[in-house]
Amino acid sequence: MLSAADLLAPGALGWIAHVLVSRGSELMAMLLRCLGLAALPATTKHLWVRDAFAKSGAARELAVAVDVALQCGENMRRCHGVTAASGIAWKGEAGSIDPVTATDEENERLVQRVLHAAFPSHEMIGEETATANGIPPLGDKPTWIVDPIDGTANFVHGCTLSCVSIGLCEGRRPVLGVVYDPYLDELFVAVRGHGAFCNGKRISVHAPAPDWDRSLILIEPGYERSTTGIAKTLALTGALLRKNVQAVRINGSAVLSILWVACGRANGYVAGLHVKDCAKPWDWCAGYVIAKEAGATFARIDERSYPGGPGGGSDSEFDIYSQSIVLAGSEQTCDELRELTREAIKAAL
Repeated sequence: MLSAADLLAPGALGWIAHVLVSRGSELMAMLLRCLGLAALPATTKHLWVRDAFAKSGAARELAVAVDVALQCGENMRRCHGVTAASGIAWKGEAGSIDPVTATDEENERLVQRVLHAAFPSHEMIGEETATANGIPPLGDKPTWIVDPIDGTANFVHGCTLSCVSIGLCEGRRPVLGVVYDPYLDELFVAVRGHGAFCNGKRISVHAPAPDWDRSLILIEPGYERSTTGIAKTLALTGALLRKNVQAVRINGSAVLSILWVACGRANGYVAGLHVKDCAKPWDWCAGYVIAKEAGATFARIDERSYPGGPGGGSDSEFDIYSQSIVLAGSEQTCDELRELTREAIKAAL
């Protein structure tokens, strides 16, 4: 039997890696992680991440982010539905319909713990902490932006449209994105300048962009329930239907909506019609990198942004502190979708 000294001896890592790859041993992968011998995901199924991004210079960041995303996904599979609903609380003021579960909080603590141990000089902005304390400004240090469960309302109801999202900013700009959908077992990964992949296959937007009558457009009403908010949502839906769009859908997850455009399942996405309860940086960060690398075009409805973001753009230029999003597979479709949205909002006021 090999001793710990044998495992740590020069040349042992190569032999262990060979056994790991050839036999696909989950146990060996866990052993490697515990010994700190290699930056590999917790499952051999996702060794493709190492190969796809070998030249990215982000091997360690990817390995850590993928590993903890998979662990969060396992927590979600174990607890969604009835179990999730038993530990529910509500964000914001009385009467709020924006839920947070014990699993959201557990996942965020897990990500915080793992990232701090691996990268003690990095910052982290997590949804649950920031919701309680306010969205902090994006600083110059490398900053992880994390949504421990995106699509929590779906999660609570046992609807399998939610995911974990982990993005990394450097120089106040998103550079890396990891998103795991535990229900479809889909791992989306991208590094700026090195492409976007899902389960080892490069992804791209639907090209060429189809006509409106062959398009699926995603929208998101959020948690706005005022008379004006409802009118805006209905006005946009009506404008899309009058455009003879083939399908208008709401999936309840901002991150998955972005990824569906990124991999060609949808042709456009609009969110942030309202003044309150807008999406936040953790809804955008990881998905932004993935969709940009897949060839998507981003804009925003108007100039509304949270303070402390990258800023400096026009009223249509999107960044991850923007309070609205217009996303499409082509620049032309994005421009047309933005104009249609702005006209619909104007008509509703």
